[in-house]
Amino acid sequence: MSGMKNSKEQDMYNDNVYESPVKERQGGHMKRRTKTLLLSVILPSVLGVALIISLIWGFSRNAKAQDYKAAATSMYSRAYSELVSEIADIEVTLSKIQIVGSKPQYILLLDEVWRSCGTCTGLLSQIPTSHIDSEEMNQFLIRVGDYSRALATSLLHGKAMTAKDTQQIAELRKTCTKVGENLRKRYESGNYPDDLLTHDGYFESASDEYEGQETRTEYPTLIYDGPFSESAEKAEPRGLTGEHITQTDAYSVAMSYMQQPCGLEFSSDSDGDIPAYDFSGTLADGRQIDISIAKQGGAPVWMMTQAVGNATDIPDKTTAKAYKKIALDFLKKHGFDDMESTYAQYYGGVALINFAATQDDVILYSDLIKIWVDRESGEIVGFDTRNYLYSHVERDLEKPTIKKSEAKLMISENLNIKQVSLALIPMTPETEVLCYEFKGEYGGESFIVYINAQSGEEEQIFRIIDTEDGQLVL
Repeated sequence: MSGMKNSKEQDMYNDNVYESPVKERQGGHMKRRTKTLLLSVILPSVLGVALIISLIWGFSRNAKAQDYKAAATSMYSRAYSELVSEIADIEVTLSKIQIVGSKPQYILLLDEVWRSCGTCTGLLSQIPTSHIDSEEMNQFLIRVGDYSRALATSLLHGKAMTAKDTQQIAELRKTCTKVGENLRKRYESGNYPDDLLTHDGYFESASDEYEGQETRTEYPTLIYDGPFSESAEKAEPRGLTGEHITQTDAYSVAMSYMQQPCGLEFSSDSDGDIPAYDFSGTLADGRQIDISIAKQGGAPVWMMTQAVGNATDIPDKTTAKAYKKIALDFLKKHGFDDMESTYAQYYGGVALINFAATQDDVILYSDLIKIWVDRESGEIVGFDTRNYLYSHVERDLEKPTIKKSEAKLMISENLNIKQVSLALIPMTPETEVLCYEFKGEYGGESFIVYINAQSGEEEQIFRIIDTEDGQLVL
């Protein structure tokens, strides 16, 4: 029995001895297969997914970075553009100060310079120092603003402008002109260098005597197409008279303004302060034309078609006079009498001429009509009577209290006066003031000064800007 037991134990031992290497080989083989699978399939897949995630994250980060960059660039460009405009406005205001004749206007204009300088310093804070030398620019503007504010305060306390102050203003304007031109050129070229304003004498114009005031922001106003062209906005159109007309009657009125055969058709009703019938059609030569006729009284509101030519140059005096006559004859033909041409612009093949109504030889600047004359064909290709319809009523005009010669004494000796007229100018949308209008020149530039015909006060000063398209008034 003992021998049998030993024999079985021996067999079990032998089995264990000879089976273990086989199991070990099988286990090792499986481990190698698992490792191979891990290395050849799973790991590359995981790495691929990780790579895709990294790429997506990278693209997202790059897109956000580009968005941030674009937004920043847009902000810088906008701030720079506004800075260019503000510096130009400061230069214009300083030029007005050089020909001003009354203390109140001195103070108002100096205060405007101070406010504009505050605006500029705010804009500079939005522009990186790598774009312009903002520290020098900022110091210059602060000193200009401080000087203007302190000088205005001095005038309020009864002191007078000195010869030194007049020279300072001239120097400040000269520097602003140079700075503004540099800024404009750099902006138009898209180049914002950091050495923009490093010329000598940059601060020499500002007097240390007037330092220490703070600044604040306010934007000046640009007036196009002559003085007061945008100031005739009333609560309701006072120039509309008569009963309401039908669409058929309005069609007849519209056709009376067609200068060549045209098939007009009703297009829409216009609501708003001046309700109107709108018509559209095609002229005999194929151009589209649109016209609007007021429902009350049948007054023409506006008309527009395309010009035949494309001239853009400023015409000579004889040709310009001919355009004005064409426009004036058109106005008279359609019942707009006693109109006087004021300012003109030339662009896109047309002469845009502004006319103001007159009463007893007084120019009514609120009652404006714009006429577009085709420079090639001589046709009227557009008009806009809305300012006239808002404002035109018979005025109760008072006679001037002071004489023209007395009003002239209120004008600065610097201004070389070329023409004097009486004009009724708007001070608010509801109030007007009778003034002597003095047109003159100083330093090769044109200005208009308005002296109150009753009190002798200096009410307004405008500078006329000659551009490639004609004249603008600031």
